[in-house]
Amino acid sequence: MDGSSFNSNCLPGPPGDDPPRPPRLTSGGAFPRSMPKPPPSPPEGPPPDAELQKHARISGGKSPGATSERNVSGGGGGILMLAHRLPYPPDRGDRIRSFHLLRELLRWSPVSLACLEEGEIDRRSETFLRQAVRRLHIAKLSPGQKRLRALRALYRGRAITPEVFADPQLIATVRRWHAESPFDSVLVFCTAMAEVAKQLVEHLDKPPRVVLDLVDVDSQKWREMSRKSAGVKRWLYRRESRKLAPWEAGDRLPADAITVISDQEAATHRQLHGPMARLHVVGNGVDLDYFHPLPDLVDPWTNQTLVFTGVLDYPPNVQGLQWFVREVLPGLREKLPSARLLIVGRNPGAQVRALQTSAGVELIGSVPDVRTFLARAAVAIAPLHVAPGVQNKVLEAMACERAVICTPDAAAGLHADPGSELLVAGGAKDWIKELCHLLTDVEARRRIASAGLRCVESRYNWSRQLRAMRHLMAGSRDVLGTLVAPRRVA
Repeated sequence: MDGSSFNSNCLPGPPGDDPPRPPRLTSGGAFPRSMPKPPPSPPEGPPPDAELQKHARISGGKSPGATSERNVSGGGGGILMLAHRLPYPPDRGDRIRSFHLLRELLRWSPVSLACLEEGEIDRRSETFLRQAVRRLHIAKLSPGQKRLRALRALYRGRAITPEVFADPQLIATVRRWHAESPFDSVLVFCTAMAEVAKQLVEHLDKPPRVVLDLVDVDSQKWREMSRKSAGVKRWLYRRESRKLAPWEAGDRLPADAITVISDQEAATHRQLHGPMARLHVVGNGVDLDYFHPLPDLVDPWTNQTLVFTGVLDYPPNVQGLQWFVREVLPGLREKLPSARLLIVGRNPGAQVRALQTSAGVELIGSVPDVRTFLARAAVAIAPLHVAPGVQNKVLEAMACERAVICTPDAAAGLHADPGSELLVAGGAKDWIKELCHLLTDVEARRRIASAGLRCVESRYNWSRQLRAMRHLMAGSRDVLGTLVAPRRVA
């Protein structure tokens, strides 16, 4: 996610009463001994991005006459982006990536955006995006619609994920858009939108170029979750893994290129679906203007606070927290009675709320600014045992110059050196050992945190990470100089 995902030469953000970008939380080096007052809290996640709107104006989001020289393929239709959630605000894993992809696309082409949203649509976000993109359609997805479409997928023997998000009105809208001004290329954000893309392109004589961004190999995620589940869930997860596989392999949607988020995911894809020339890695980055070195809001010499950040109704997060509180925290507190865990994130369900009855656990829930709680913590943890792709929570903590400890699964998608840039522990005994070391040795914690920061700054620049997507969308040579494979017709 360019080392600064929000540039400093900002124009005004979207209308509304959002506070301005908060200042950096430290004026000198990291880990100052003083404890400054926290800044005013912005909305959860990075503040409104004026750069997005600036690039929309440059590329012609609302100025059709300004688009021709920046269009990736030279035509007039530009790019269609399909996303299963509104890609703004960038406040959770999938939105972070889809937001930065949209932002990058707007640098060099007009973009039409078709997406879905569960629950109430945030009108300020909608207004903001309408000012940035050429055309916008948001389909509302209700719980009843999700259940009905899931049952229909089961009855028809289809994968549930693409079927749930195949909204008829959205499909009709993108077909109409293409008839009015044919798209040059289509970016399909994950398999959830693959059925929509299929219904758009399958009957066209001259279909646009299609790039399917899998992000993660979800069939493997469902397979791993089935192993950790029982009863109907075990059967359902295993079935979804099997039914999604043909979509990931490109057998259901004739994609010109398929992308994943990390080398680890690419290896998993090749293992499951065989080698293919059209598979590419397009990684994630970090907004280093927003997530930057933080001061200690608690004396580092006495601080024994751990923090977990993430969406708290996401099953891998829930399972990881349950394991940590059950298997690690009691043994850690036997050695360090002051050790405690802060759980920060939105939508905590009953399983997560139950954890706050355990000694040393404090459930914070949704907050306006996660950095405040990273600044209060000595160590950030990622105890996930199902962790596809790249864990944004790990990169963001490293960018805030916090020492991070995670499972091998959570570290697998990262280009970080275990032992020097972050710590990796498998079983509960290893976790207790490493946490005792970090919580009692401030200098060791600082070394890990500083090395982690350098890692993120040098390797997780958004513009550099997304550069390959431009070439893939255009159908030109990619950054490695190899030709993108031609479309394989299913």
